[in-house]
Amino acid sequence: MKNEAEFQLAKKIIQLDLLRDELYEELLSALGRRTPEFLRAVQNGFEREVKAYGKHFTGSA
Repeated sequence: MKNEAEFQLAKKIIQLDLLRDELYEELLSALGRRTPEFLRAVQNGFEREVKAYGKHFTGSA
């Protein structure tokens, strides 16, 4: 049943991709054009800086 396991794994990847798109759209509606910059900062481990400079990303304190 190796093919079944591969099929299930492929389905999970597709589900994750769809969820990623949905979450990105949600973040995009909240942050607008700053979304890619914000994601890069979070991905690069700058969580403290992102929180400290939330106004820069969100336009609010």
